[in-house]
Amino acid sequence: MIASQGADFTYLKFSDLKTNVEDAKVYGVSYQMKQAYRAAIYSDRGVYRPGDSAHLVGIIRDKNNLAPSVNMPIEVKVIDPRGKVMKKRKLIANVAGMVNLDLPFPAFAQTGSKRCSGERTPSLRTISRSERQPGRTTFRSE
Repeated sequence: MIASQGADFTYLKFSDLKTNVEDAKVYGVSYQMKQAYRAAIYSDRGVYRPGDSAHLVGIIRDKNNLAPSVNMPIEVKVIDPRGKVMKKRKLIANVAGMVNLDLPFPAFAQTGSKRCSGERTPSLRTISRSERQPGRTTFRSE
């Protein structure tokens, strides 16, 4: 690549930019996935205090990395540190394949790590086990 502006001139050889990754721990999700859907769930921050609200967002994608059909039902569960379900909601994915949940913690809320998981729920048809692929995240209240 060659760039110039006025009297300034520079170049960059792409062959000099090659990064050797043979010994690096490189990993990730296969571009062609086996599951019908995948999801990522995240929160606006990692630690909350009693009285705060967690804002959770989930992004759902199909095998082609596209948003699923409109109105896909998603069941979201928030599990407390003892393993009990503290909140369970059925949400509908929007046109972008996203769901969101605002989770207020009472002032007397138990502290510790909470887990959130989401999976596709049956609508009017039966879905196969491979379509029930969950997304998960963990956050803490202290």
